[in-house]
Amino acid sequence: MEFFDTVRARHSYRGKYADTKIPREHLTQIMQAGLDAPSGCNKQTVSLIGVDDPALLQRLLAVMNPPTCADVPALICVLTKKRIAYRDGCGVNRVYNVQDYSAAIENMLLAITALGYASCWIEGHITDADRQGDKMAEILGVPAEYRLICVLPVGVPAEEAKCPCKRDFSQRAWFNGFDPAASGLRLERPDAAHAEAAMQFRQEFFDCGETVINGSELLDRTECYADWLRSVTDNTSPETVSPDWVVTDTFFAVSESGRIVGIIDFRHALNDWLRDFGHVGFSVRPSERRRGYATKMLGQILRIAREAGLRELMLSAERENMPSVKTIVTCGGEYVRSFTHEGAEADVYRIIL
Repeated sequence: MEFFDTVRARHSYRGKYADTKIPREHLTQIMQAGLDAPSGCNKQTVSLIGVDDPALLQRLLAVMNPPTCADVPALICVLTKKRIAYRDGCGVNRVYNVQDYSAAIENMLLAITALGYASCWIEGHITDADRQGDKMAEILGVPAEYRLICVLPVGVPAEEAKCPCKRDFSQRAWFNGFDPAASGLRLERPDAAHAEAAMQFRQEFFDCGETVINGSELLDRTECYADWLRSVTDNTSPETVSPDWVVTDTFFAVSESGRIVGIIDFRHALNDWLRDFGHVGFSVRPSERRRGYATKMLGQILRIAREAGLRELMLSAERENMPSVKTIVTCGGEYVRSFTHEGAEADVYRIIL
């Protein structure tokens, strides 16, 4: 199997195994792949025990609860031993046994997949409070300075299993900086060209029974787009900002198809009224919710605020507005305090930039 195909094909298998013996040659190849993995300061803290003897295998499997792989024909037991790699500049001893055995396990899982077998990284049940790993280590005669940290079943799958869906590359990986909002959505400053789409965006909220559009700089209270655009534009400059407001940048969130899916504003400072409501307000149009747009919008604003010199952002959300709360927390928001607004409980969050 080609390497990148192997990486994509690897998945955790928790089904039944066929009654097919695993050749010792294959077990050796898999274990050697584990031993060839990177090791912090080359301390080589990982040791392995392959088990293919049926009687011994049954003794080990009897210890495991729940019986995740009760019919597997072979196991690889992963042992770890803490060894000091070095003492750092603060006088702290550094050990890398966790990194070592994690790298070894991944290598072995790939080798197992490449050879046409199935497996699962079983560590949680092995290291739980009932210490199943210690009982298994005793059966295997493992010295006390080692810890049995994980077992890998190895066998031919008897059931079909599908690889789980992974989130898209653009949601988890970027170039030249952290930017979860870099793909699929752009922020555009309002201009005359947005007039028709903006008023349709506004009307959708009203059609759905919503009369407030958070982060819209009062678009929900303005009948004339040109008047609203003039006000929003004035508020971007210290020289022209409204006396009772603060310098604010307002953006439409526009999808790849060119549709306005949301609106968000960034207030550069907090006046007395904004101390509860924070630096940022945002809304996603009703038909575009539950698609991750709010998180992408806020993610881009964090970068803009950082570039503007802010070190933190304050945001708030009504406690019952769980989608907004989730968005804020996902972007790093930490609870600060609570307040009441128009009879509703709301919470203030801080995001460190």
